[in-house]
Amino acid sequence: RMSKLNELFDEAIVKKEYEKIITALQSLQMGDGGFTWFRYPGCKSNAWTTGTVLELIGEIKHLGYLPEDSRLTSMMNRALAYYDSENVRLFNLANKYNKEPYGEFTGYAYTRSLFPEVKQQSSASADLFKKTVKYMDKNWSKGLTLKQKAYYAMTLNRNGYQKTARSIIESIRQFAIVKPSLGMYWDNLQTGYGWWEFDKIAYTSTILQAMNEVDPRKDEIDLVRKWMLLMKQSNDWGTSSLAADAVYSILSTGSQWIERADNPTITVAGQPIALDRMAQYVGYFRTTLPAITTGDVIIDRKASGPAWGAVYSQFQAPMTQIKEKAIEEVSISKEYYVYAQDGTLHSATSFKVGDKVKVRVVIKTNKDMDFVTMTDERDQRVREQPQQGHAHHRLRRVGDQPRRIHLRHRHHPVPVCPAAECPQCRQDHHGRPERIEASPGINHNGQHGITPMLTVFSFLSLLKLVDCDDS
Repeated sequence: RMSKLNELFDEAIVKKEYEKIITALQSLQMGDGGFTWFRYPGCKSNAWTTGTVLELIGEIKHLGYLPEDSRLTSMMNRALAYYDSENVRLFNLANKYNKEPYGEFTGYAYTRSLFPEVKQQSSASADLFKKTVKYMDKNWSKGLTLKQKAYYAMTLNRNGYQKTARSIIESIRQFAIVKPSLGMYWDNLQTGYGWWEFDKIAYTSTILQAMNEVDPRKDEIDLVRKWMLLMKQSNDWGTSSLAADAVYSILSTGSQWIERADNPTITVAGQPIALDRMAQYVGYFRTTLPAITTGDVIIDRKASGPAWGAVYSQFQAPMTQIKEKAIEEVSISKEYYVYAQDGTLHSATSFKVGDKVKVRVVIKTNKDMDFVTMTDERDQRVREQPQQGHAHHRLRRVGDQPRRIHLRHRHHPVPVCPAAECPQCRQDHHGRPERIEASPGINHNGQHGITPMLTVFSFLSLLKLVDCDDS
């Protein structure tokens, strides 16, 4: 990751990647201005794909990070012309079955609100936009998820409904949990079926941007930013696009956290710790102390932004000397049960040869954790005996090796290929992915190709993390 970070400071690499992304987007734009999911014989423009491309690039523009490039401007103007006319067509079709189908076009209204400087292509599209915004003003309180409310708030705020937008943000606040140690967060985030919907960080970054745009309260926003940073300690932020979105929402809101300050002064047992050169650039360092070191650790830091660190020691000790320990962040306990003759399970503290034992390890945390590895030190007199999907233990006299358990919490579902055989996805097609690798994109026929979503995701990451004008 450090090497990838270094690439963002390389002007030649940045320009090369930028040109590659522009070329890819141009190749995926059709003659009518819309974007297709990927190129194949007979492919056509798609309203959802075009809307997503416009939304992602429009957000970059709205946040002030879109470079001045005539190629981009041309692509976006052509895409907006298609997007307006296609949504009018879809509305007329939906209007045959529903007298007021405006609820189906709130995504169109949000995306279009990102391009106020581009005029509507027709009176029909302008009327559709206007009436959809009015619908959002009247129906925002009717069964929306918190993320939908955030999108409603931003759309309404940009179109003259500031009072309603502030009411929506107040509604979002009422669902928040505030803890001094964790910050401000939402524990009831409803999930859906999109890339963003399965990720709490991406979900929260949308809420944070809405709060900052509609009704910014610095102390409150800083608490949300604090929660997002604490989640980064124990979570993978997913794709580079989602990570870039989270990083930008943190850096562009609240109080100033990125002012460069002097390095902290750290002493251990009265001896100063020398920080390496990279610590000045990335704000991170690690050092190893001699095992015999004893004394106080003193940190003198002048910066006002958040920071965290740790001092830890590793040592070996007999198992009998290891005591149970629990802290606010995490606790681990082990419980033993014995199966009776009738198959019932009973808690136990002592065993005899031949007992069928069930071991339960309980891990409690106050936040999500990815990539957890736990080593379960099994007693040498116990051997594992698999039994139809459950791992039991049976007491015996000879030894066995401890087992290591890997727990991986994945937030983002990978698109599932519906083909009967798909070696790239390694999917058994019965709802149980054996092992899904990152795929460049899957279409409805199980074919693979480069998609505009991944192209724009890369585009987002590049533009949000690096100002292309200054490189």
